[in-house]
Amino acid sequence: GISPDNFLAGNGSTELIYLIPRVLRFQHVAVLAPSFHDYERASLLSGAKVVRYPLSPHDDFAFPAEDRLIKLLKKVDALWVARPNNPTGNLFSMELILKLARMFPEKWFIIDEAFIQFLDDWKRNSFLVRKPEPNILVLNSLTKFYAVAGLRLGGLMGSEPVISRLKNAKEPWTINGIADRVASLLIQCAD
Repeated sequence: GISPDNFLAGNGSTELIYLIPRVLRFQHVAVLAPSFHDYERASLLSGAKVVRYPLSPHDDFAFPAEDRLIKLLKKVDALWVARPNNPTGNLFSMELILKLARMFPEKWFIIDEAFIQFLDDWKRNSFLVRKPEPNILVLNSLTKFYAVAGLRLGGLMGSEPVISRLKNAKEPWTINGIADRVASLLIQCAD
């Protein structure tokens, strides 16, 4: 149900993870750790400075409290968040992300929902089924849930202006014909 104007397909979500900081030209990004290492690598390669916010095993890798996130967001242009987090499996509150995104409309919130479909009642917990917010980008990987990692197929949802900007900067022909054909078949699979 996502409009083509709000969606960009990629050669896995990894292609899009590297495209986002390159096009949006972040100066400083926050990365929660542990999390998927390519958020940090993609940001560094695009010239951004990375602020790592360590999650602690002593509190089961809980996400930072709202006041700490506000303090962190004052220092950065963007925040990378995996929902659920990889490798901890914790789920960052949708309500808190929305509150912070509205509090900081000039900041980018890149939400990676590559593993969201593994949650019970995932549609209730996903940004993918919501109307796109102007400063929230939502990544998804079709290859995790459907166990077709070798196909390299992912997508990005966001507001029309930012998706258009990213489409204009993206390399052409990164989706192979087999992945393109399989994508339409996956839609027919039960979730």
